[in-house]
Amino acid sequence: MKSWMAFAFALLLTLQAFRGEAATTVLRYEPAIVQLTGTVVLEEHFAPPGFGEDPKADSRELVAVLVLDEPVSVQGDPPNAGFNPTSYPDVRRVQLVRACTHPRFSPYAGKHVVVSGTLYEGFTGHHYTDVLVPFKASPCGKGAMWFLAASAFVL
Repeated sequence: MKSWMAFAFALLLTLQAFRGEAATTVLRYEPAIVQLTGTVVLEEHFAPPGFGEDPKADSRELVAVLVLDEPVSVQGDPPNAGFNPTSYPDVRRVQLVRACTHPRFSPYAGKHVVVSGTLYEGFTGHHYTDVLVPFKASPCGKGAMWFLAASAFVL
């Protein structure tokens, strides 16, 4: 019995050694254009004034997050070279950002999509993931326009 268990243990170790890990895709921040594939989920998060410090008084914000099919690594900019200094080795969720109320993300909720655009690092209380990607252009009212930074295609 002991020899059988030793054999099974040795076989398990051998299989682990040959299993190999898939290489993680390494992406760069803007201006590089990247393509991400995943499922859009809508999440409610605490917003101003306290972003969760006083849940009874804080507003709520509905945000769209792309849950990636495969994790990616995002390489930070060199020191003093940009606004995105931090590298993230295991990014699994990326917030989709829009500048105003249009386009709505609700038609994409639960959909498997491909998003192309530029990445940037979160830097405000309204950024709920480490890495974000701006979403498709749309008029915002009063002459404002969010430029085309990303587009999404439903698979």
